[in-house]
Amino acid sequence: MLFRVLILFCGIALLFTDPVDAHARKKRKVYRKRIVAAKPKKFIHDEGGFSIQFPGSHGIIKGDTSTITTTFGETQFYAYVSNGAQSASMIALYELDAKKIQEKDSVLAKNSKILLDTLQHQLISNLGGTVKRKVKIVREGLYHSRIAYFTAKGEGDKSVYFKCENIYAPPRIYQLIYQSSNKNATDNAEAKKFFQSFSLKKK
Repeated sequence: MLFRVLILFCGIALLFTDPVDAHARKKRKVYRKRIVAAKPKKFIHDEGGFSIQFPGSHGIIKGDTSTITTTFGETQFYAYVSNGAQSASMIALYELDAKKIQEKDSVLAKNSKILLDTLQHQLISNLGGTVKRKVKIVREGLYHSRIAYFTAKGEGDKSVYFKCENIYAPPRIYQLIYQSSNKNATDNAEAKKFFQSFSLKKK
């Protein structure tokens, strides 16, 4: 019943980039002061039907598009990434063909919870991650969501800490990711604001 979704590794690679170089370490105190004053950057994607606020401490939002192959055929994968000094954030989206899901697996087609669990498991497996905690929620009573906290190895075999949320609003899958070299950062105020700010346009 499991199916594979190939993750856009160029977007994930941006998340794995270790942004803390010697120059950044020298200016860490200055950077921390800037975090307090930085305002979140609102990002609106009309075609994707959503809006979100990237952390103000993160830099330019970089977008990339790729064609990925899933068990249910090819689809376009859109990723938007913003890097900070010790963390990074990303939102990505793609669409799944409901008819093709039904043809391949009727259980997945009828049960969005199982579909999300499958997607979450595959993402973590693709990154070679180890799950620390999972959360199952329903946003606004309209669509299902899965949150996972996990660790993976970044550059220099250093641990990278992730918080990832998969949201299913048929036919789209949205992936929100916040990662940091600091294990406590995935639940700080900046990270919480990033996830809480996600909103779908009302149809």
